[in-house]
Amino acid sequence: MHKCQTNKHVGGVHIKPSKPMPSDLQQFLDEVKDGVIYFSFGTFVNASQIPKDKFNVFLARAYDYFSETFSKLKQRVIWKFENEAIPNLPKKVLVRKWLPQNDILAHPNVCHFISHEWHSTFDDSVCVQSARYGKVLDYKDITHKTLFDNVNEILKDNKYSTKAKEISAIFGENQVHPMDDFILWVEYVIKFRGAKHLKSHAVEMSLFSYLSVDVILVHLVIVLAVIYIFYYMVYTIVLFAKEKCYIKQKATVGPMNRMAS
Repeated sequence: MHKCQTNKHVGGVHIKPSKPMPSDLQQFLDEVKDGVIYFSFGTFVNASQIPKDKFNVFLARAYDYFSETFSKLKQRVIWKFENEAIPNLPKKVLVRKWLPQNDILAHPNVCHFISHEWHSTFDDSVCVQSARYGKVLDYKDITHKTLFDNVNEILKDNKYSTKAKEISAIFGENQVHPMDDFILWVEYVIKFRGAKHLKSHAVEMSLFSYLSVDVILVHLVIVLAVIYIFYYMVYTIVLFAKEKCYIKQKATVGPMNRMAS
């Protein structure tokens, strides 16, 4: 076990085995042929408080008719939204104030998940895009076209689903459930009173030693010494050359003066 290990990654603690869903929701998911898009801002963002210009991307003309973006897609949509009383809602769209997200995402017919990026999930969004199993659309860039193009690309390009399935398979190979792993490590740290043997030695080092100031100073002195020696050698050579040239000139001028006299 590495002594420098100061943390333990236990991602997926919140993931639980799927449970039966309400009959209408289960039927909505089971009978679909082209897949289902799950759209939720979670509990961090209240969708009903989204500025009107951005909200209209999803719900055109406020409540008159459903958004141009979703209406162009052949997939059904499950939308977590605080206001279920949306007029003229297409039959392929199901809106609920609360939804069992864990169970929905576990359903095999769910082909796309649209969510938000909060400050605490910035690293996750970067990871999603760099790992190429999703795309990030900046808030200021949201339009009918950009949203439709991004959703459509992910739905049609198999590289996204292939990568997502690969990551899911890797995660599914964990021998211990993340929650059990979390409990194990919490108990381990408590049992060994903070598990100091796992902490990095840098924790107990002074700032002077941690930053290797002594090593930097030694190297700096060596570099300055080399520069000084080099400078001194060049200076000595130049000085010697000038002195030799002066003596030679003086020796040449002496005979010429005697000849002139």
